[in-house]
Amino acid sequence: MDAKSIHDFIRGLSPYPAAWTNLTNETSGETRSFKLFISRKTGIKVTERKILTTKEGILFPCSDEYILITEFQPEGKRRMHFKEFLAGNTFEDWGI
Repeated sequence: MDAKSIHDFIRGLSPYPAAWTNLTNETSGETRSFKLFISRKTGIKVTERKILTTKEGILFPCSDEYILITEFQPEGKRRMHFKEFLAGNTFEDWGI
């Protein structure tokens, strides 16, 4: 889907019941769900379908551009800011 549709979907469902996505670890095959709460369109064109991290948030690839996620909730965890999650985790091996 395009970034505008996904961004509007996240905004429309936040905070309850919340939009969510499944991410799969490419090395282990493990799949985890993440609820998405705060997003922003970036205007950055997608060159490869890979999740990227920046100082401002986590960039998820859409069909046309990246969408920036700053607040989410991993499956079985509490809602958190992306910096809290990145303090002990990475998105290197995770894909959509």
